[in-house]
Amino acid sequence: MKYIPGKDINLGLIFTVLFGITIVGGFVKWPLFILAGIFLLSYIVLDRNRLKCPNCGNNYSIFRYYL
Repeated sequence: MKYIPGKDINLGLIFTVLFGITIVGGFVKWPLFILAGIFLLSYIVLDRNRLKCPNCGNNYSIFRYYL
């Protein structure tokens, strides 16, 4: 059975946390919104390319394995 590497899951989690921090910080210093956009785009690219179910190729069923 194929699996999603842990480094990809951890990278997605890091992008999510950094996005949250910079979006909140963006209300204090508005240039942080640009950095938040970069983190969001990075997560979207990672999600489309690496965080798919290796067995069926769908995105929506991946969370079933980790919850």
